[in-house]
Amino acid sequence: TEALIQLMNTYQSKGDAEGCVTALQDLYNASPILQQQCLRDYYSVLGYALSRTERMEEAENTMLRAMSLPLYQATPERYFRDYAYAAAIFYSNTEYQEEVISWCQEALRQAELCKNTSGAQWVKAMLGSIYKRNGHLNSALELFHQSRDEAEQRNDTLGIINSLHALTDLFLYWDIPEYADLYASEAVRVQSGATVQNPMVSAQTYINKGRALLQLGEIDSVAYYAGQAHNICESMPYN
Repeated sequence: TEALIQLMNTYQSKGDAEGCVTALQDLYNASPILQQQCLRDYYSVLGYALSRTERMEEAENTMLRAMSLPLYQATPERYFRDYAYAAAIFYSNTEYQEEVISWCQEALRQAELCKNTSGAQWVKAMLGSIYKRNGHLNSALELFHQSRDEAEQRNDTLGIINSLHALTDLFLYWDIPEYADLYASEAVRVQSGATVQNPMVSAQTYINKGRALLQLGEIDSVAYYAGQAHNICESMPYN
């Protein structure tokens, strides 16, 4: 299952979302062990991979199927993955908002039991965004700061950047662009020093910086960061 997730992460990092789905589907037919012992793991990973394309209905159905299956050799790490993926897939589905909150909370409970997991900050960012969406702004701010602090303690660069993105969004939502720009600038700095670059995360970092500058009225500087994001997006196979 670790190899399965690493395969998906590698495709996602290179920006080939459709190729990822095709590779996973081909692997299922060629690997009986997936069908015999890792079926829930497989559908969970496939569901998340599908959600990175435009095939959201298929992604949701695949994830619901995964959640209905038993886990072979259940571990907190596997439960964390499943609840986190489910929350991410249904995050924008207005009919599943209560379930998304519940899945985020359960994922975070499982994360506390994990010996080693990355992604807790990502889940906290999702949960904080839902709090923001429902007007619980102080709860969102507290959660995002906690997420950033924990990511720094773990030297989790991606977690730090995700938390900074969430803080930027929150202060843009509050119409306090000065603070939004501070967090956006910090995300650019952290990303510049990262040893591994995820193109989707990198593009979002520059977009957020441009959004903050736009609210500050610094139009000339916006074009530079928009251009940086555009160049990254153009380099992705699916553009």
